[in-house]
Amino acid sequence: ALETPELTSLVAALSAADGNLVDLLQTDGPFTVLAPNNAAFATFLAANGFDSLDDVPTDVLEAILLNHVIQADISSSDLAGLGRGYTSTSASGANNLPISIYFNAESGVRFNNVSAVTNGGADIDASNGTIHIVDAVIPIPNVVDHAAANSDFSSLVAALGAADGNLINVLNGEGPFTVLAPDNDAFTTFLDGADLGGINTTVLTRTLLNHVIGANVSSTDLSALGAGYTNTSVNGPGDNPMSLYFNTSSGVEFNGTSSVTTADVVGSNGIIHAVDGVIALPTVVTFAAADPNFSTLVTALTELTPGVPYVDILSRTEGENLDGINPEFTVFAPTNDAFDDLEEIPGETTLIQVLNHHVVTEANIASADLTGDDT
Repeated sequence: ALETPELTSLVAALSAADGNLVDLLQTDGPFTVLAPNNAAFATFLAANGFDSLDDVPTDVLEAILLNHVIQADISSSDLAGLGRGYTSTSASGANNLPISIYFNAESGVRFNNVSAVTNGGADIDASNGTIHIVDAVIPIPNVVDHAAANSDFSSLVAALGAADGNLINVLNGEGPFTVLAPDNDAFTTFLDGADLGGINTTVLTRTLLNHVIGANVSSTDLSALGAGYTNTSVNGPGDNPMSLYFNTSSGVEFNGTSSVTTADVVGSNGIIHAVDGVIALPTVVTFAAADPNFSTLVTALTELTPGVPYVDILSRTEGENLDGINPEFTVFAPTNDAFDDLEEIPGETTLIQVLNHHVVTEANIASADLTGDDT
């Protein structure tokens, strides 16, 4: 860098940020440095209202510079072989995880869709790594920036813009957010030939919020838990947040319908997990079908009681029904272990009575309603 005239601003920035950065990049590495040229730094300073590098807060400058350092030796041929995808920089993001960076080598090499390797700027070899000269400073990305950078999420970005509630502005906030991001194929299946503009915006907003968890949840967190429930950012009955079931026994699956395809895309305000299906707003049937702890209950509600359309009834979400059985439903759901405690599962006539005894209609009864404790 010291010997390359077009990188004098980078060298000055490294010294201005923290002398430790210079020391770090003189160690054994390996490092890949995405090195903004002088013109890139001039544009960065002007765009952010700084007269010189001295005006940039040291911590801000250090974080941005670390976002250009990958702790591996990555050549242009490595990037071309991969085509596109994610790696991690040396900057810290959500949960102190390394910030992710998206690369696309399908036409030149671009990073986060904001900075490109300059003509002749690739593969400057050094004893402890490789430099690629780039034409723009790469800002620290948040979850919205990551979604916008990857064309696989173009339908998601369009949906966020079309929904009510300024969801893009919301997700540009401090967070923390974990976004289960349906890819374009997932939206194609969800729309089923319809135009995005024809979707009721209230429905669209609620569906999108069902993909946002108000916490930083990494794949490691999910794997450690194995399976269980968390909450999304859309409200359900009683204005309580909707639940979301996750299971990591085979990959990572949500509500039994949508699986993670790319995990742990880390931004400054949260984490993205790409998923292969849009996660519909769940009914009580959704959770019974998704959670293997209720497999015997599902069998009881279907195969063992063919005379009652329990699945259709318990999937209802609104409106009057001729049979007089109306939502909202509260279900006291026996687990497999509960059924195992029976000497035998009774015949259909008795089983129907037993199952009916576990369902309260036209009432959403939360645990706080039963205990009087809203904590």
